Amino acid sequence: MTNIIDANGITIDSLEDLITKYSDTLRDIYGSDIVLDPESPDGLLVNFLAQVTRDVSEFAVKLYNAESINSAIGSLLDQKVAWFGLTRKPASYSYVNVNITTINNVNLVGMDSNTNPPPNIYTVQDNAGNNYYLASSVSLAANTTTACSFRAENSGAVLVGAGTIMTPVSYNQYITIINNPNPQYIIGVEEESDTELKWRLKNSYYLPSQGFCESMKSALLNYDDIQDAFIIDNPTNTTDAYG
Repeated sequence: MTNIIDANGITIDSLEDLITKYSDTLRDIYGSDIVLDPESPDGLLVNFLAQVTRDVSEFAVKLYNAESINSAIGSLLDQKVAWFGLTRKPASYSYVNVNITTINNVNLVGMDSNTNPPPNIYTVQDNAGNNYYLASSVSLAANTTTACSFRAENSGAVLVGAGTIMTPVSYNQYITIINNPNPQYIIGVEEESDTELKWRLKNSYYLPSQGFCESMKSALLNYDDIQDAFIIDNPTNTTDAYG
């Protein structure tokens, strides 16, 4: 077998075929009595050359397949779907309100200060080890308990139970108690996967058109918070009991 690209796609030599080719080449050069046992120096060289060639060939296969949307992954897939007016839906973050009790006036730095990473941003932690950053800088009065919004450090669906945030990562001598009386009020989502993006692409071929059920569905699916949609065409100009 040889490496070829034809109507059937791309075909590359197997590792076994490459070992045979390199072994035959060395025998042609040095004679049939050359020792090519796997543990011999020349045998190790043959296996090394065969593996390197195979790795390069597999990389070529990935590049070839990446030209197809069905086989493309990651950033290459992002480039392909952009031709159809689509972008990958980004990850979002979970948010939770945390009550902060003070014994003196306190100024806390939040994420709006563009100071990242901590310790400059006031940070707390739940009992699972997840960190949360103060979303916006605040000035807290003495002897008060104030609810402040915190964003999870990691994107995606970081879930936090009520009463589980009690550990300050950022020390402040004037803060006596921190606690979240409720779970998160916003649950983050993971970045759209390759599979999900390809599925949305299949439903988006009518996106440039106007006035059809398919184009309306495609447009709806392009919104971050919409996972699926079903459009009913009503040509009667009247509504039924469901509106």
